[in-house]
Amino acid sequence: MKTIFSFLLVINFLHTGLLYSQVKKLETIKNISALEFVKISESDPTSVIIDVRTKKEYKKGHIINSLNAEDSQALTKLTANLDFDQPLLIYCDEGTRSITACTILKEKGFVTVYNLETGLLEWEKSGYMLTKK
Repeated sequence: MKTIFSFLLVINFLHTGLLYSQVKKLETIKNISALEFVKISESDPTSVIIDVRTKKEYKKGHIINSLNAEDSQALTKLTANLDFDQPLLIYCDEGTRSITACTILKEKGFVTVYNLETGLLEWEKSGYMLTKK
């Protein structure tokens, strides 16, 4: 009985540690407003803006100077030659796909990853424009 209890206790500690490490990864992703997004992109010329919507969505309108990566394979290819210290500004329509992309980028080793909280909904609500170029 003691052996089973000890085993379960060890499993619980391991599980808690794994959950804690996942939470810590997410904590390093910074959810930011549209205003903060603009300030960072304008103040740091090394920052890279990445739109993680589909190509079709991207063509309908996107943030100026953004690059499109519609899936994880495209995201990996797009970021392959970037410096891990470059700030990455990630967005989608509502903030769901972008948080997934941010998690992938953090796991790859990128240090500063920003997520446009509530995505282009926030962007347009804040009065910022999109481009089709």
